Amino acid sequence: MSQILHEYGKKFSQVREQYSDGNNGRCAIGVLMSYFGWDGKHLFDTTNTLQFALYALKRLGSTLIQ
Repeated sequence: MSQILHEYGKKFSQVREQYSDGNNGRCAIGVLMSYFGWDGKHLFDTTNTLQFALYALKRLGSTLIQ
């Protein structure tokens, strides 16, 4: 995941306390969600699905997310 954040994150400006600023800003989780297809819009179902997927990876003991 750190490689995704390092490389893909360059496409966005950094924001805090929100996944997206509605423009080109993303927090770290927003960058990861965008990498997996999120367009930066705050659609409840989409962000919940992507958050659940990230949580599931962590619960499975993935070393990708720490």
